[in-house]
Amino acid sequence: MKQMKPSILVVFALTIIISSCQEKQVVQNEISIDELIGTETKEKVIGDSLNSEELYEQTDSSEFGLWLSELTVNYDTSLSHESTLFDRFKIENKKQINFHTRDSISEKTNLLIYYFSDTTSLNNAFYNWLDCFGADCLEVALNKNATLINQTPMICLIYPTKIAMILFEDGMYEKSSFWLNQVKFLFKGNQLKYRLDVDNNKKLFWR
Repeated sequence: MKQMKPSILVVFALTIIISSCQEKQVVQNEISIDELIGTETKEKVIGDSLNSEELYEQTDSSEFGLWLSELTVNYDTSLSHESTLFDRFKIENKKQINFHTRDSISEKTNLLIYYFSDTTSLNNAFYNWLDCFGADCLEVALNKNATLINQTPMICLIYPTKIAMILFEDGMYEKSSFWLNQVKFLFKGNQLKYRLDVDNNKKLFWR
């Protein structure tokens, strides 16, 4: 029986090695593609859940995002461009949303939420706001009611590190109890320090 030549053995061994490497490469390529598909699919799911890019900046997967999604069942929403004196102070975050009923776009409610880093920062902004309140920049005393206030009807809720302002247009203050309960539900568990209202008759009162 003839012995196999060394050269033939070398070629045979190399063929087995190359074939094995190619199989490993295919497996590696398949895993890499699966990973890419998984990443793309995840991004697509997130994108599909958004109503608009502007609203996405105001929402997230947190409690606020879930709270807002419940309201959008009955209300159309848009980004609010309302600004207040609080915008002049250092804040950590701000949410600003317009809500309006689908049958009448003029019935609009603006929600502004300011987030501060601590109570000291919030108090600084809050007391400066009281010193120049409304369009006429009147001084408002803490816990003292006032009249003839030139200010859009509103409710302002003061928490230790958050300020929530609900601004009502076209006499919508009559529906203030609904929005008050909505915001209180959003911040359940947070201590409410002050509540300040301005009604349709330009009367300011503390609650």
